[in-house]
Amino acid sequence: MQQTDAGWSRETLDEAIGSGSLDRVLHWIGTTPSNSAAAEDADRVSSTKARDILIARAQVPLVIQGISSVLSKPVKSSGDFYTACAGLDSILSDLPLATLRLYRSGIEALAANTAYSPSGVSLPSLTNRAKDAIKFIDFPDLTWAPEHKMDYMAERSLSERVHTAEEMKPHARDLLGWLADYNWPPYSGCVKQLARFPEVAVDPIKEIIEDYRDDDPEWLLHLLDFVKESVPVGVLWEKLEPELSLLASSEASDEASDEASDEASDEASDEASDEASDEASDEASDEASDEASDEASDEASDEASDEENRHLAEAAQSMLRLLTEWKKKQVGKEQRGVPIR
Repeated sequence: MQQTDAGWSRETLDEAIGSGSLDRVLHWIGTTPSNSAAAEDADRVSSTKARDILIARAQVPLVIQGISSVLSKPVKSSGDFYTACAGLDSILSDLPLATLRLYRSGIEALAANTAYSPSGVSLPSLTNRAKDAIKFIDFPDLTWAPEHKMDYMAERSLSERVHTAEEMKPHARDLLGWLADYNWPPYSGCVKQLARFPEVAVDPIKEIIEDYRDDDPEWLLHLLDFVKESVPVGVLWEKLEPELSLLASSEASDEASDEASDEASDEASDEASDEASDEASDEASDEASDEASDEASDEASDEASDEENRHLAEAAQSMLRLLTEWKKKQVGKEQRGVPIR
């Protein structure tokens, strides 16, 4: 078969699909960047185009046979892994539910694979995604927030099956949990789902700020970013005003706490110095070295924490200013007799 990095010829791809043997095609799709351009040849297709062709023909018996066969095979190498990933993640995860059901046996075989992972890849991660697909198939009304970092079917369940704020409400707290780290794969999908019904996120955000104000400033900053980008300034922001005021004043509070801590540390250091003078010189030297190392580590950690708290306070202050401006506009509307919405 004639295949190059630029793509397969259309004729060769059609032959592979017609034979029901899709191992090489799926391996190519799974190991080729999605933005890899095909040669400017009408007879040659890119991996992205090949994926689209397979999706369009997903109900064809030979395509069902070829992909199901790949999913049912042992995963003995990283190549096998990426081939199976292409079948599950690139093709099947985008199919309508009725078509996805046609592949249940192959997905079930992959979900049951308990072999050791080949070097450099995680087979349990892949089998978990297969189990998610089975859940999506077997429970057509079920909705859930992501339960692990690669739970793509969770977002699909919310996107396709949640249609009202009331239906989204039970998932809001779990979706907000994934906003703790920008680098987590579910982050953007969770933001997208929460933004559909931002009103359900406000009360959980209030609770999270109350519970984690002193523990996770980075997460709280991400939550404020979500509010600024996805929640219209207005009555929903007013609900958050007490928490924003608390965060806005936290920087000054933290600075006072740091000063008190520094004074206490200096006093303790002086006492330790007096005691050390009464001990053997080698023990005093070791202790001084350990203390210096600990202090340097603590200072670095404190500086990082201080910076995060400063950014959080600044974000809260900025939001309070925007809220104040909105309130002034509402007062002006009331004075002019304009209906408030």
